[in-house]
Amino acid sequence: MSDQQYGVFFRDQGVTEYLLAAFDNEEAAIEDAARRDEQDYDAAVERHADEPDEYPEPSWEDYDGTCYVEPISHELADDASSELENGFAVVVQRS
Repeated sequence: MSDQQYGVFFRDQGVTEYLLAAFDNEEAAIEDAARRDEQDYDAAVERHADEPDEYPEPSWEDYDGTCYVEPISHELADDASSELENGFAVVVQRS
């Protein structure tokens, strides 16, 4: 067994990094990251349609790539599995 998995990450305002999901293969992780970007963009489009004075019209370029994929260890995936299975993101502290 390889000691590597792939994590889908999001960085909040360029500061705090969150692990959103873990996968055994890179292709599945890339597809999940793209799906998450699309969902966030679609939600922003809906917010703008509902309240155009409150929310600016979103641009796809602002959402494309906000979720990204990086290799992670099985140890990190195992440590985070309970939170991820319950729909929680996990704050990642990198040294």
